[in-house]
Amino acid sequence: MRCRECNADLPAEARFCLACGARIEVAAPEAPADALLEVLVNAIGFQYRIERLLGRGGMGAVYLAHELALDRDVAIKVLPPEHASTPELRERFKREARTAARLTHPHIVPLHTFGEVSGLLYFVMGYVAGESLAARIRRQGPFDSEGARTLLASLCDALDYAHRQGIVHRDIKPDNILIEANSGAPLLTDFGIAKATLTDAQLTTAGQLMGTPHYMSPEQAMGRADVGPRSDLYSLGLVAYEMLSGQRPFEAESPLDALTQRLTQAPRPLGSIAADVAPDLAQAISRCLQKDPANRWPDAKSLRETLMPTEEESEFAPPVRVLQTIATIVLPLVLIAFGYLRVIAAVHPDSQTIDRLTNVLASFVAGMVVVSVVLVVRLRVEGLDLKGIMLKALQQPNWWRSWYPRFLRRRGDVWDRLPRTMRQFRMFKGLLLTYMFAVFVPLQFMTLWERRLPTLRQLLFVAALTGLSLLFVLRRRAVTDMRARSGGAVAEAAALLNTPTWRVSVWRRTPTASLLVGTTTSRRSAQSESNPTVTRLANSNDDDRSTQA
Repeated sequence: MRCRECNADLPAEARFCLACGARIEVAAPEAPADALLEVLVNAIGFQYRIERLLGRGGMGAVYLAHELALDRDVAIKVLPPEHASTPELRERFKREARTAARLTHPHIVPLHTFGEVSGLLYFVMGYVAGESLAARIRRQGPFDSEGARTLLASLCDALDYAHRQGIVHRDIKPDNILIEANSGAPLLTDFGIAKATLTDAQLTTAGQLMGTPHYMSPEQAMGRADVGPRSDLYSLGLVAYEMLSGQRPFEAESPLDALTQRLTQAPRPLGSIAADVAPDLAQAISRCLQKDPANRWPDAKSLRETLMPTEEESEFAPPVRVLQTIATIVLPLVLIAFGYLRVIAAVHPDSQTIDRLTNVLASFVAGMVVVSVVLVVRLRVEGLDLKGIMLKALQQPNWWRSWYPRFLRRRGDVWDRLPRTMRQFRMFKGLLLTYMFAVFVPLQFMTLWERRLPTLRQLLFVAALTGLSLLFVLRRRAVTDMRARSGGAVAEAAALLNTPTWRVSVWRRTPTASLLVGTTTSRRSAQSESNPTVTRLANSNDDDRSTQA
């Protein structure tokens, strides 16, 4: 090697010229050629345009490709020829393809086809443009309770479906959960070590560890061969814990330490790390993390119903519904009526009619108080505490469509994730209805009764007409925005304007879910990123590799 300045001979490892002191620019080493990529292109390049590598792991690699015939992006997982020559690895790869092919669910990455060309095994999956849950947690920090609840409910749906097909995933972890960029919907992937309860017994023997150490259940850590669906619920509880706190429940420094703690220690209470997590959510996760499988949730469906009931309107008992009616309908109307009676009484202090109406109203209030006390006592006998009764009584009523205090909203409420135009329309509509029933109608009756203040009546009418006109403008803008986001018809967008924000069965549907602004809300500000992220399909070379020992 020679110096460009003085042409002096230099040793190969030199970084500065020994003669003139000039800095020696060392050319960067060329990136090693991807031999597997070349083999893949030669094998199936006539069907797929291979774009780039998405991830690489112990069982092969995943490439982003474009399917030429159907003009769509796909992900191709490849088992290299050197691994395909090993019978066990070959059978496991085929089993992963067979397992994925049996599963058709909105929250499971679909498998399109499987192939073998010149000793190269591959299968083609749906491509999820977005990022893994692990990347989302690193980028945005912990989830809030409602964002985590919604995502976990979707994962419970996927696991419930897989378990009913007789398939146990056995490797639930943030890297194997993909979050679609547009809708924010989670998709479960990587069934490479999944177990079909009847057909795969010959591939898993006692003492063989299958899974990722930091996310293994105790029975997996012991190497038991009879790992069942409740093992997946334990792993999902570990994922949920990390989603809400940003930490794992066991502070392990090594995979072996993680396995040991799983068997000998109880997890740290979630509330001690993330104090703002909803109590019912923390309890649900705590039950997932019970060491004995018999003490966990019986199945994914039970956990999902606890996180987010399917039949939202039937979750309250009759006494609670009566209390809620009194608190959210009767009491506000009584207060408004009492206020206007006081105003009229001030104008007509000698009116006996007003006094009689006031006495009737007071008697009615006394009756409602007695009914409320009886219902509260009944609920206390059934085991509810006073704070819980009050929160349920004041909880967001079925008929309310506008803003409501966060701590009183129903489980699964998506208000904070609605498009801005929809929130503006709903908030203004709520204010307008409040004005009509609390101000416009009562004052119209008062001014007509008194036969005075015609100017006030005209101003009230002008305000009402102005409000209705603005409401129409906001509605039209919201409908246009929703159609642009979801591609739906005008009638569908208009119907969504009045859909309750807590009716999760509607908001979880794919076209509707695309309207929601992000699936999660971080408790800390997201780091600004200029480039979109793409999915790493669970083939990472991190510290949490799947262990097969």
